[in-house]
Amino acid sequence: MKLIYISSSRIPSLTANSIHVMKMCQALGRMSLKVTLLAPDKCLLPSEEIKDVFSYYGVEKNFKIVKLPWYPIKGRAYIYGYIAAKYSQKVNADLVLSRNIFGAYFALKRKIVTALEMHQSYEDGTVIARYLLREVLNHDDLSKLILITNSLASYFSSEVPHISEKILIAPDAADPLSENYKQINSIKINTRFKVGYVGHLYKGKGMEIISMLAPMCPWADFHVVGGTKKENSYWSNRLSDLPNLIFHGHIPHKEVSSYIQAFDVVLLPNQSIIASSGGKSNISKWTSPLKLFEYMAAGKAIIASNLPVLKEVIQHGRNALLCSPTEPEEWKKALELLKNQPELRKSLGKCAQELFLEKFTWDKRAELLVNELLADRD
Repeated sequence: MKLIYISSSRIPSLTANSIHVMKMCQALGRMSLKVTLLAPDKCLLPSEEIKDVFSYYGVEKNFKIVKLPWYPIKGRAYIYGYIAAKYSQKVNADLVLSRNIFGAYFALKRKIVTALEMHQSYEDGTVIARYLLREVLNHDDLSKLILITNSLASYFSSEVPHISEKILIAPDAADPLSENYKQINSIKINTRFKVGYVGHLYKGKGMEIISMLAPMCPWADFHVVGGTKKENSYWSNRLSDLPNLIFHGHIPHKEVSSYIQAFDVVLLPNQSIIASSGGKSNISKWTSPLKLFEYMAAGKAIIASNLPVLKEVIQHGRNALLCSPTEPEEWKKALELLKNQPELRKSLGKCAQELFLEKFTWDKRAELLVNELLADRD
């Protein structure tokens, strides 16, 4: 069975969405599907620094990547979607899984069985993108609308009521911890209490809390992994007087688990407002953070913001501790509790890991999608 995955993600890049599509294509490839990932021919990292994109993301070479033109002109996204659908038809694709509205629209026009995956609302889209999304959602041949949270499903059900019967909720995921991961010894050998954060550093992702928390907890070292050079420069300069705040910068995704394993506690301090790339919608209402599942996979004690969308996965006192996203004192008390009670840290981490292995691996997500999509074809 030929499956074409139409992505808007630049491969390679620093974005979480590029990790998502690479991991999903690997998981789909493990299901004996002939998978081809279509991506724009523009990357956000110097290509000469990455000789093997599969190795960079830590995925198997069990799928093909085809780069399609991303012209430097107005309407390039529309043109890219048209070319992607044309390619899908040319290779006689049995199924298109698209994270690109334009690709989904033109694939349906060419009568290819198509599922569309959305990770946020369409409030940020251009006028034509919003129009074509309505066309996709109203198309009788749309197989599924794949969404990452119940909150996002409620949004689409409210905006487009008839689509409810086609919605498939599939949260983000992670890989199980590899037995061959390498410890980051420079962190692990330090006997101080180690608090970790992995992810981007732009507004709303949580540096607001970390910047206040580090000076309140001089007995702990705070390790920040990820972010762009600009983000790291901004925060490291602003907080240069904090000796217990260490910025590690961006690292290849295949090395992330090694850092997480070195930490005693991990933080997910999402704020109640996280602006999307377009700046109009608040993705905090329906985000499904990759790092949450990576934390769970590692079996680490998690302290997270007490937000409805995160509580779709984690539960206070069972597999995480939840704190107000705006009250650093709550986070300090939670850290003190976990520092003084190693058995609680172990219990929270174990429960989180067990839930992860039961529901939130990439392989389980791919299995869910394929089973649902094939059922529609019967």
